[in-house]
Amino acid sequence: MTLWIIAIAVVAFASDQASKYIITRYLDLHASIDVIPSFFQLSLVHNHGAAFGILSGVGEPIRSIALISLSAAAFAILVYLYFQRPAGDRLVACSIALIAGGAIGNLTDRIRLGYVVDFLDVYVHTYHWPTFNLADSCITVGMLLIMASMWREGKPPHAS
Repeated sequence: MTLWIIAIAVVAFASDQASKYIITRYLDLHASIDVIPSFFQLSLVHNHGAAFGILSGVGEPIRSIALISLSAAAFAILVYLYFQRPAGDRLVACSIALIAGGAIGNLTDRIRLGYVVDFLDVYVHTYHWPTFNLADSCITVGMLLIMASMWREGKPPHAS
């Protein structure tokens, strides 16, 4: 594994964890700070479920075991995909690194805290997109880059 791939994953992870540390230090739970009125605010929430709060109604310890297991399985799949990608496909390698860094960031929260810290709140007037964090952003950008690679090549990223 090349050093730059590891560096991308580490930067994604470290940025996520640093941003969560800063936001929890300076913002109370459920408090908000307007950044762009009627569009974007910082709002501290604890997400006990998966993406968009899925499984948040499932009781403990089943929820934590399921979410940690799914995260570990997803990480294993990412490692597999990394080694199956065509040699020299930097876009897919970068994508996998972003996804891995984001996944490890959210997994770290889940193991350490029992929930994921979310704080980026995009909204239009009263309609709010589910609150998310930098790890979620890295995962989303990574997936979009993989889809762009697939579209560009007209085939799955692991095909030769």
